[in-house]
Amino acid sequence: MAANFPTSLPSFSNPASTDYLNSPAHATQHANNNDETVAIATKIGTGASTPAAGKYLKGSAAGVSSWETLTINRAFGFFIPGYPTVANDLSWDPIAPQTMTAIKTWAYCKTAPTGATLTMSIYNITQAKVVGTVDITATNTSGNSTSYTTAAITQGDVLRLDVTSIGSTIAGADITVILECTQP
Repeated sequence: MAANFPTSLPSFSNPASTDYLNSPAHATQHANNNDETVAIATKIGTGASTPAAGKYLKGSAAGVSSWETLTINRAFGFFIPGYPTVANDLSWDPIAPQTMTAIKTWAYCKTAPTGATLTMSIYNITQAKVVGTVDITATNTSGNSTSYTTAAITQGDVLRLDVTSIGSTIAGADITVILECTQP
């Protein structure tokens, strides 16, 4: 019998203890079971990894699979309305719900700074360390950064947004900053 899996579930005749080896045919039972086992193995694929707690089976290439850790991206959003001054703690202070790692910071302002760069710093209040900074250069309305002083954020850490420099002619206004993090 050709394998039914993965298009449908297999159906086997389950022999009773009173059945002879030819009813159902013993060799056919083995052949059918072997075909289904190969079909399952083909569907799952090959790979050297083994299952472990907290892992999921991922198709990593055609006919290949591996057990992987699920990675989740999270983001913290900050907003400063109007024209900021150089000061600390200008937005709300989010708390990290899980341990995570900062991977990218995005910044946008509705009014571009002129004369100088607008620089914001994300500060980890709990660890008393700068996570990283992001710049919006003069005459631009957006910027991003993947460079961090302290990328590790621990569950329960409290973050804040500081403005460390503003445009010299126009400060830049209505600022949104997003800190993107990854969490294994």
